[in-house]
Amino acid sequence: MNVFQDHGSQKQIYMSQLISIIVPVYNTEKYLHKCLDSILAQSYTEWEAILIDDGSTDNSGNICDKYSDKDKRFRVIHQSNAGVSSARNTALNLANGSFVTFIDSDDYVSNNYIDLLLKPLISDAVDFTCCQINDIINGKISQTNYTIKGRLSGLSLKQAISKNLFYEPTTRSSGMPLFLCGKMFKKDLLQEGLKVALDTWYGEDQIALLSILYNSNACYVLTEPLYYYVHYSEQVTSKYRADKWDELYRLWTKLLTIDRENLVEHQLPYRMWLSSLSFYYDSFPYFRDYEEYEKMTKHIFESALLRKYVFSGFVKSIPKNRFEKLLFYLLKYKLYR
Repeated sequence: MNVFQDHGSQKQIYMSQLISIIVPVYNTEKYLHKCLDSILAQSYTEWEAILIDDGSTDNSGNICDKYSDKDKRFRVIHQSNAGVSSARNTALNLANGSFVTFIDSDDYVSNNYIDLLLKPLISDAVDFTCCQINDIINGKISQTNYTIKGRLSGLSLKQAISKNLFYEPTTRSSGMPLFLCGKMFKKDLLQEGLKVALDTWYGEDQIALLSILYNSNACYVLTEPLYYYVHYSEQVTSKYRADKWDELYRLWTKLLTIDRENLVEHQLPYRMWLSSLSFYYDSFPYFRDYEEYEKMTKHIFESALLRKYVFSGFVKSIPKNRFEKLLFYLLKYKLYR
């Protein structure tokens, strides 16, 4: 059924919208063709794609230029490496569309991605739309069962944020995808959210999204999985970095600052525990001796936020199996050895 079949003026508005697609590009030559081809294949054709080559050292910049030569809807900006948040801000300032969507250059989208994300923005008068995500891991497709769906506004939007936005107990994931990708926004909604996340290299999407949600009147979460998120070992967020812990800490501090109505404060301990545990496991292969292990473990698990929100007894149901329970109590009581 066509959502506009009884609303001629709405359909006319829909057909006339220019959509700005923002694609930050950094050293993704192996994946970039598939990403840009998926944009070319869109059933909705009134779009511009702003490709920000963020100081790539491989062939990514040349690939962007070739697509721009082939189709003038692609616009290419080459800049020195400044990170994904900076690239998005640069592109947003150049965007001509009333609505904006983000696609990472190593991912791709279905051919009705723009079409289905745009329709509720017009017909349901919401500030942004969100689709479901397909995860591509080792070439296999899987879909997370995100539980927040449909139109949310006013009280229902706040209830959704406070219930399970950052932590869904049944999946130990989030209530909706916490990426800026896979969503379409009114352009004027994005300025503040992107600015808040500017100096962050890990979790910048979560920071921007929470800020955007606080400034939104309504959103619409589709049931269709239209975005394909490709996981691979070379990704910045997948690599081990000793400073990742400090960035996680900055992420939570920012989220708590943005959360001015304390809508997600009670969810964050669960996410803090799982993220800390993940970093702890990832760090193991890089410890050279016990002293280094103890130093990093203390650095993580004696931090003020974990002591306040995780080990305070506030969330007793975090550990889900025997090993995790044992680890939880050893770390809680600082029994590192």
